[in-house]
Amino acid sequence: MNLGKLDRLITLRQPAPAPANPYGGEGQQSTFTDVAQVYAQVDPVAGGEGFVGEQLTATARQKITIRYRADVQPDWQVLFEGRTYSITDVQQFGRRVGLILTVYSRG
Repeated sequence: MNLGKLDRLITLRQPAPAPANPYGGEGQQSTFTDVAQVYAQVDPVAGGEGFVGEQLTATARQKITIRYRADVQPDWQVLFEGRTYSITDVQQFGRRVGLILTVYSRG
């Protein structure tokens, strides 16, 4: 891993438990809390367009490389340059050398 290429600062966010609904039924929408700011290599991947409901939506995809962390999960989010990305895949490379995060954002 070339540490010189880790030149972008990102924020890793994990889901926080949703507060209980005082009126019964399901809890409120879950929120995310910041876990750490780490340096990363961010590479764009081909995005796309599609329909969500009846609205045309663009999807931005990124491949993010960071140093190894044992706590990163696919249900986490990444905050990068003011945009929130959902993690879809976490792949370890080397022997605890680093992680490759596949992320996407709609908007």
